[in-house]
Amino acid sequence: KELPNYFDFFLPLAGSEIYNAKNDDEADRNASYKMADLYDLLIEENPQIYNSKASIHHLNIFLSRLLFCFFAEDTEIFEENIFTNTLAQHTAENGKDTHTFLDNLFERLNAKKGDKYPGYLAKFPFVNGGLFSDKINAPIFTQKARKTLIDLGELQWKDINPDIFGSMIQA
Repeated sequence: KELPNYFDFFLPLAGSEIYNAKNDDEADRNASYKMADLYDLLIEENPQIYNSKASIHHLNIFLSRLLFCFFAEDTEIFEENIFTNTLAQHTAENGKDTHTFLDNLFERLNAKKGDKYPGYLAKFPFVNGGLFSDKINAPIFTQKARKTLIDLGELQWKDINPDIFGSMIQA
């Protein structure tokens, strides 16, 4: 009678592995909460843009790009802290030009050569793959959204389980 409650015990016999996700990791929770805050801020500040299923899909791709950049600067794909530091140094504190910076950076990450970009963008590497291939405009940022973005960059992303973000973005 109880067997259905314990079906996962038999998964290895069927050739499947058991995956136990930890939900109690503080780093994962902090990153999730901050990403959710950023998502809410961007929706709130850009209601004219994010009002359809297609536009929300673009926001999810945009957030995936940000996640890649956070992981890349903490896992030696990029130079350490290059994304967060360059963002902080080359955008206005009030956030008014953050979207332009991100649009230019994402275009650069999709370009094999960086010689047509300013030096602070040229030092970023080409990212092979499709994540940056489509042109998706970054949303408008406020001072609070920019600060949240920088706070996210200060987290230790190499300690964060990336699986949680796939679920979060799908939700």
